[in-house]
Amino acid sequence: MATIDFADYTRNLLDFLSKSYFMESKSIKLNSKIGNVYLGMDTAMPLGMIINELVSNSLKHGFQNAVEGNVNVTLELNGNEFTLEVSDDGIGFPENVDFRKTTSLGLQLVTTLVDQINGTIELERTRGTSFKIHFKELKCKVKV
Repeated sequence: MATIDFADYTRNLLDFLSKSYFMESKSIKLNSKIGNVYLGMDTAMPLGMIINELVSNSLKHGFQNAVEGNVNVTLELNGNEFTLEVSDDGIGFPENVDFRKTTSLGLQLVTTLVDQINGTIELERTRGTSFKIHFKELKCKVKV
């Protein structure tokens, strides 16, 4: 099974999103903290789509009229479980919205992709918005 350097992949994705949302002209910084992690395509592709959606949501909705801010993407390994965190220090996710039962196609996609990698997702609203996704590396199932 092919693997990819997930730190490099994430840096490239954040660079693309920064340019797409014209972040060079704003003071919103996109940061990543991912060690030397190589993930199989069955795991990396859904994670990339999750990061794309959550970072895009932060950039679109989290910093309305803000002068500066940060969006952070971290990936940590604890034992055999990974934790992906996508967070921002923006205005925060609305208290009256349940991200699991929203009409937002993007958040529906995120929850579907988390299910696809057999993960769990939680939302913290203490300082801005933070989505934490816990998962294990998917093992490729080959049919013979």
